[in-house]
Amino acid sequence: MGIEENKEVVRRFQERLDRGDVSVIDELMTDNCIFHATDMGIDSFKEDIKQRQGSRALSEQTITILDMIAEGDKVFARCVRKAKHTGKSGLFPNISPTGKETSVSHFVLYRLEGGKIAEAWTLMNWLGLFQQIGALPPTEEIRK
Repeated sequence: MGIEENKEVVRRFQERLDRGDVSVIDELMTDNCIFHATDMGIDSFKEDIKQRQGSRALSEQTITILDMIAEGDKVFARCVRKAKHTGKSGLFPNISPTGKETSVSHFVLYRLEGGKIAEAWTLMNWLGLFQQIGALPPTEEIRK
């Protein structure tokens, strides 16, 4: 597949997953896909998504792709993830919901194989997220 087709696969994957359509996992990911940031395989990823949907600390979540760059079999997406902190979950079991709206940077490098995602490296600004919900002090206070 060409670069534009690979970008379209990533775009469709992100948009459908953002809407909660977990069927996109089977459709657009290889059976042996690996997520390097968490060392999850495809089955662990599916379970993680289902768990997050059942007990969401962050609701009204959207992911917007701001930039997409592709070369060969790789696609890089720079995104912003917006959500509201409305519940507790496995992600933050000891942090009470604040109702605060959050906006953090999220970067993903995908490797595609035969029109499907075969690998993903993810980086999210967790520090910024925890600062926005008040779980950690703002950077200005840390610098003092």
